[in-house]
Amino acid sequence: NVGRNRLTSVPMEILNLRKLERWVCHHNKLGKLGGYNWIYLKRLRHLDLANNPLQSLPDNFVHLKGLQTLDLSNTGLTWLPIGFEQLTNLRELNLSGNSSLIELSTGFDDDTFGKLTNLRVLNLASCESIAKLSPALKTLKRLEWLNLQRCGLKELPTGLGNLQELRYLDISENKLTSLPAELGNLKKLEYLNAWQNQLKSLPVEIGSLTKLTTFNLAQNSLTTLPREFGNLTNLEQLTLARNQLTTLPTEMSKLARLQELNLGWNAFSTLPDAVTKLPMLKSLCLYATELKALPDNIGELRKLRRLDLRRNPIDNEGVKPLLASGLWLSVFDLRDTQITPEIQSKAKKAVRGHAVLGRKAYPQNYGG
Repeated sequence: NVGRNRLTSVPMEILNLRKLERWVCHHNKLGKLGGYNWIYLKRLRHLDLANNPLQSLPDNFVHLKGLQTLDLSNTGLTWLPIGFEQLTNLRELNLSGNSSLIELSTGFDDDTFGKLTNLRVLNLASCESIAKLSPALKTLKRLEWLNLQRCGLKELPTGLGNLQELRYLDISENKLTSLPAELGNLKKLEYLNAWQNQLKSLPVEIGSLTKLTTFNLAQNSLTTLPREFGNLTNLEQLTLARNQLTTLPTEMSKLARLQELNLGWNAFSTLPDAVTKLPMLKSLCLYATELKALPDNIGELRKLRRLDLRRNPIDNEGVKPLLASGLWLSVFDLRDTQITPEIQSKAKKAVRGHAVLGRKAYPQNYGG
C-alpha cells in the first residue's frame, strides 16, 4: 500500500515483486504508466489506481490478465487501451468520476465489451460524457452491482433486463423520461435508485421487482403510480418526494414491510388511505404536501415514531386525530403550520415524545 504518498512515478523495481497480489496506489500524482513491462506481475489480482491524473493507460496494461478488481476512478481517462477485453478475470471494475470518458475505449466495442463476462461489479458513476451505453452490457449476465449515476443517459441500454443476477442498480441524476418494461425482468433486484430524472410514469412491469427493499423515485415528474406498485411487498424504504403526486393507489396498503415513506413536496390535500394501512411504518415525511388534516384513523400506525408535517396548511382541527391517537412519537415536527402555540403545546404532551415546534426556515432541497 503506497496510497496517499504524492508519488509522481512508479519505481521500475516494482516489477521485481513477481508474487505481488495486491497493489494500492490511490491518491498519488501518477501521470503515466508507460515504459513498464506489466507482464511480470502475473499474480497481481487487485489494483487500485484511483485519484491519479493518469489520463490514459499503456497498451501493454492488458498483460495484467490475472486482475480481478481494478479501480480507475477519478483518473481523467478518455479511453481504455485496445485489448482491454482480454482482462477476462475482472470481477470488479470502477471507472467512476472519469467525466471525459466518451466511449468504453477504442477497440472496446460491442463485441469486446461482452467478453468481460465475469464482472460482478461495474461502477460508471459520473462518466458524464458517455451518454449512451453499449447494448453489449446485456451480455454481463453475472453482474450484481451496477452504478450508472450521472452518466447523461436519456435512455437505458437495450437488454438491461438480461442482467438477472442484478441486485443493485443506481440510475439517478440522468435524463430518463421513462423506464423500459424489461426492467421487470430483474427479479433479484433489491436496491433501485432513480432519483432526479424526468420520469413521468412507471411501467406496470415495475410490480415484478418483488425483492426490492429500497426504492428512490424522488425529484421526478410522476403524477400517478401503477396499481402493480402494491406487489413490491418487500419494500422497506420508499422515497417519492418532489414529484407531482396527488394520490396513491390503494394497492400500496399491501406494503406490509414498509418502514420509511417520504412523500414530501407533493400535493396531497388529504393523506391517501393506503398510508394508514402500513403496519410497520416507522417514519412518515409529509413535508410541504399541502396537507390540511390528518385522517381519523392515523392512530392505526402503531409503529410510527417519526412524523414530519412541516410547511403544511394543517390547523388545530386538522391535527386533532393525532392528539387522540395515543401514538408515541420520538420526533413530531409541526413547524410552519397553522397550528396555534396552545395546541402545539398539547400536541407535545399528547405524543409523549420529542416534538419540534415553532416557526423556522427550512432548506429548499429537503425531501430529495
